[in-house]
Amino acid sequence: MLDFWASTPIGQAESPPEKKLREVGEWLVDRTEARGLLGQRILMTVSLYVLPVWVLLVLLASGVVSLPFNVPFLDDLLS
Repeated sequence: MLDFWASTPIGQAESPPEKKLREVGEWLVDRTEARGLLGQRILMTVSLYVLPVWVLLVLLASGVVSLPFNVPFLDDLLS
């Protein structure tokens, strides 16, 4: 729907302000797209690697999950 309102009618040239706004928008996308992808990469790393390890460690520390082996140091640390 937004494309309908933002587009010029077929066969009609862009006015100078419309052209300038389009060029500025394209420039902003070109300048900021790489930074957005970097943030997405960081979020994916946290979601896929850090968060599962953190959840496992919280479950171990709370006693919900126990290790299948005995380590005296960890037993003293957790109790």
